[in-house]
Amino acid sequence: MAKEGRWPSEQEKNLSDKIGECAWWLAVIAERSGIDFAAAAETFLLKTMQAMESEKE
Repeated sequence: MAKEGRWPSEQEKNLSDKIGECAWWLAVIAERSGIDFAAAAETFLLKTMQAMESEKE
């Protein structure tokens, strides 16, 4: 994002923390909604990987 000018480069070291924070909030929302966060992420990633493989063919 810094390379694209959407993330201030002096804060680039904080990107890992921000990604972790986003994951934490998603886990909280999932828990409050009765959704298994890990299962939802796994399902999404599997579908995405399959779609990407299909595009290669």
